[in-house]
Amino acid sequence: MNEKNTLSVRQMFVLFLLFLGVPSLPLLVPEAAHIGKTASWLIPLAGGLLFLPLFFLYGYLVRRMGERGLSEVFCQVFGKPVGMAVNVLYLLWGTLLCAFYLRQFGERIITTIFTETSIAVFLVVMLFAVLYTVKLGLKSIARAGTLFFFAIVAVYVICYGALSQSVETKNLTPVSWQDTLPVLGGGVIFTAILCYMVIFLFFSDNLRDRHRFQKGGLITVGVLSAFLVLAVAIPVGLFGHDTVSKMSFPFFAAAKSVSLFGTIERVEAAVVAALTVGDFVIVTLLAFLCLKLTSFLSGAHKSNAYANVFAILVFVLSLAIGSNTLELRRLYTQLILPVNLVMGVGIPILLLLTGKLRKKL
Repeated sequence: MNEKNTLSVRQMFVLFLLFLGVPSLPLLVPEAAHIGKTASWLIPLAGGLLFLPLFFLYGYLVRRMGERGLSEVFCQVFGKPVGMAVNVLYLLWGTLLCAFYLRQFGERIITTIFTETSIAVFLVVMLFAVLYTVKLGLKSIARAGTLFFFAIVAVYVICYGALSQSVETKNLTPVSWQDTLPVLGGGVIFTAILCYMVIFLFFSDNLRDRHRFQKGGLITVGVLSAFLVLAVAIPVGLFGHDTVSKMSFPFFAAAKSVSLFGTIERVEAAVVAALTVGDFVIVTLLAFLCLKLTSFLSGAHKSNAYANVFAILVFVLSLAIGSNTLELRRLYTQLILPVNLVMGVGIPILLLLTGKLRKKL
C-alpha cells in the first residue's frame, strides 16, 4: 500500500461529510422545499433512514473485500470482461460528477462574488489546485480536510445560531400524515445523494482500520442528516418554501442577513469560503477516483499518469454541460440523481447477489 495514499476511517468520514454536507446544499435545499413544502425539513431524516439498509450493505462489502479495492472485486465477482465494463461505467460517472461539481463551484463564485469575471478563470484555478493535491496523494487531502472541517463547522454553527432567532415556525408547519408520500419521495432523492458513499469503497484498499467502518459510518450518516435538517429548515423557516424552491443558493441568501454583535457583517463571505472548500474536496476526490480507475483499466503503475489529460477533459465537459444554474439543476435532478441510484444501489446489490451465488464474497 502506498503510504501517501493511506487513510484512517475517521479521515475518510470527515472527507465524506465535506464531500456531501457542503456541496449538496445548493441542490438539496431548493429541491426539498419544492417537494416537501412545510414538511421539507423532514426529508433529510427520511433519506437517512432509507439509506441505512444500503449503508449496512456497504459495510458488509468493506469487510468481505479485505485489502482489495472495489475495482478488483468487480473483476473477481463478475469476471474480467464484465468487471472491466462496470469499472468503465464508474469512470464515466465519476468524470461527469467531477465536471458537474467543478461547474457548480464556478457558477456560485460568479453569481455571488465575482460577477464580472469569466467562469473559465475560476475553473482553471480550481483544476490546478486539484492536480497539485492529486500528486501529493490521498493523505494530503485527508489532512487538509480535517483541518478545514472544524473551521467550517464553526462557520455553520455561528450562522445557524444567528439565523435560528429569525425563523418563522409557521413556515415549517403544519405537518400531517398527508406529507408522508412527499417526504418519502424527497427521502429517495436524499438517499441518492448519500449513494456517493460507494465512491469511498474504491478506496477501501487504502484504509488502515477498515474494521471501524460500520461504527464510523453510522455516526457520519446521523451527523449529516441532522446537519441537513437544519440546512433545510432555516432557509425555509426564513423565506418560506415557495421562495426557497426558486433560489439557486438559499443558504447564502440567508447568511447575508447575519450580523454578529451588531458590528460583524458579511458572514456570507465565510459561507462561500466553506462551500469552496467543499467543492475542492469533492472535485479532488472524484479526480482521485477517476485516475485510480484509469490506472486500473490501463494497467499503468502511477494513478496520476493521465492527470493532465483528465483535467483538460473535465474542463471542457464542465463548460459544455449547461449554460446556467437552472440547466445544471435540471441535469442534476433528471440525470445525475437517477444514475446515482444505479451506481450506488443497483450495482452494489447485484455485486452482493452475484458474489454469493459464485461464492466470491
